[in-house]
Amino acid sequence: MQLQNLTVQQKQRCLIRDLNLQVEPGQCWVILGQNGAGKTSLLRTLVGLHHAQQGQVYWQNRAQSDWDLMQLARLRAYLPQGRN
Repeated sequence: MQLQNLTVQQKQRCLIRDLNLQVEPGQCWVILGQNGAGKTSLLRTLVGLHHAQQGQVYWQNRAQSDWDLMQLARLRAYLPQGRN
Protein backbone atom coordinates (compact mmCIF):
# COMPACT_ATOMS: atom_id res chain seq x y z
CA MET A 1 0.00 0.00 0.00
CA GLN A 2 1.23 3.47 -0.79
CA LEU A 3 -0.09 6.90 0.16
CA GLN A 4 0.85 9.94 -1.87
CA ASN A 5 0.19 13.46 -0.59
CA LEU A 6 -2.87 12.27 1.33
CA THR A 7 -4.91 15.00 3.02
CA VAL A 8 -7.88 14.02 5.17
CA GLN A 9 -10.42 16.41 6.65
CA GLN A 10 -13.40 15.87 8.90
CA LYS A 11 -15.90 18.67 8.37
CA GLN A 12 -13.69 21.80 8.23
CA ARG A 13 -10.85 20.39 10.37
CA CYS A 14 -7.69 19.15 8.64
CA LEU A 15 -6.62 15.92 10.37
CA ILE A 16 -3.84 14.74 8.04
CA ARG A 17 -1.94 16.88 5.55
CA ASP A 18 0.30 15.65 2.70
CA LEU A 19 0.98 12.19 4.16
CA ASN A 20 3.39 10.04 2.15
CA LEU A 21 3.84 6.45 3.25
CA GLN A 22 4.73 3.11 1.72
CA VAL A 23 3.92 -0.14 3.52
CA GLU A 24 5.83 -3.12 2.15
CA PRO A 25 4.57 -6.72 2.26
CA GLY A 26 5.29 -8.27 5.65
CA GLN A 27 5.59 -4.95 7.48
CA CYS A 28 3.43 -4.21 10.48
CA TRP A 29 2.55 -0.60 11.34
CA VAL A 30 0.75 0.97 14.29
CA ILE A 31 -1.32 4.15 14.22
CA LEU A 32 -1.15 6.07 17.50
CA GLY A 33 -2.62 9.38 18.54
CA GLN A 34 -4.87 11.25 20.92
CA ASN A 35 -8.64 11.02 20.76
CA GLY A 36 -9.83 13.06 17.79
CA ALA A 37 -6.41 13.04 16.08
CA GLY A 38 -7.75 11.35 12.95
CA LYS A 39 -6.79 7.67 13.38
CA THR A 40 -10.22 6.33 12.45
CA SER A 41 -10.63 8.84 9.62
CA LEU A 42 -7.29 7.70 8.19
CA LEU A 43 -8.27 4.04 8.38
CA ARG A 44 -11.67 4.75 6.82
CA THR A 45 -9.89 6.62 4.00
CA LEU A 46 -7.49 3.72 3.45
CA VAL A 47 -10.37 1.29 2.92
CA GLY A 48 -12.42 3.68 0.77
CA LEU A 49 -15.15 4.60 3.27
CA HIS A 50 -14.03 8.24 3.57
CA HIS A 51 -13.04 10.51 0.70
CA ALA A 52 -9.60 12.15 0.87
CA GLN A 53 -9.53 15.86 0.06
CA GLN A 54 -6.23 15.43 -1.73
CA GLY A 55 -3.81 12.69 -2.68
CA GLN A 56 -4.23 9.04 -3.50
CA VAL A 57 -4.16 5.59 -1.93
CA TYR A 58 -2.53 2.87 -4.04
CA TRP A 59 -2.85 -0.88 -3.68
CA GLN A 60 -0.28 -2.91 -5.65
CA ASN A 61 0.73 0.26 -7.55
CA ARG A 62 -2.86 0.85 -8.69
CA ALA A 63 -5.04 3.72 -7.49
CA GLN A 64 -7.71 2.62 -5.03
CA SER A 65 -10.35 4.34 -7.18
CA ASP A 66 -9.41 2.12 -10.16
CA TRP A 67 -10.16 -1.14 -8.34
CA ASP A 68 -13.40 -3.08 -8.57
CA LEU A 69 -14.88 -3.26 -5.04
CA MET A 70 -14.77 -7.07 -4.94
CA GLN A 71 -11.11 -7.13 -6.02
CA LEU A 72 -10.23 -4.50 -3.45
CA ALA A 73 -12.05 -6.45 -0.73
CA ARG A 74 -9.67 -9.35 -1.32
CA LEU A 75 -6.64 -7.12 -0.63
CA ARG A 76 -7.65 -5.44 2.58
CA ALA A 77 -9.92 -5.90 5.59
CA TYR A 78 -11.44 -3.41 8.01
CA LEU A 79 -13.07 -4.28 11.34
CA PRO A 80 -14.38 -1.12 13.02
CA GLN A 81 -14.38 -0.80 16.77
CA GLY A 82 -17.86 -1.32 18.20
CA ARG A 83 -19.56 1.36 20.25
CA ASN A 84 -21.33 0.37 23.44
